[in-house]
Amino acid sequence: MSNKITISELISELFSQPKETIKVMSILMLGEIGRWLYGKGKIRERIGDLIVCLMIFYLIRPHIIVIPPLYGIKLSPGAIAIIIALLGTHGIGRVFLYMIKKKTGIEPGSTKKNNIN
Repeated sequence: MSNKITISELISELFSQPKETIKVMSILMLGEIGRWLYGKGKIRERIGDLIVCLMIFYLIRPHIIVIPPLYGIKLSPGAIAIIIALLGTHGIGRVFLYMIKKKTGIEPGSTKKNNIN
């Protein structure tokens, strides 16, 4: 499915692959509801975070491979998916920012400018 879809294409997809189209539409709607709830208010933010974390868990769990034991601890793909989901979008974003800073030495999002005289 492309990023710009017409109503006729949506109806065609719905009749040709109903189960897959409904899955994609529900994922997109849940993602948008979670993003909207991330707005104002603590309760809305927590509900939005819950929706996003659950979506992260269910979307990445099938793609995580079985890894060998780490320091004698065996982690299942489900446990790894739970850890990533509990980190949430804020935690994952911070890990990525740390990795970028460590690799490049540049702090993303920083507005500091070097003054060279």
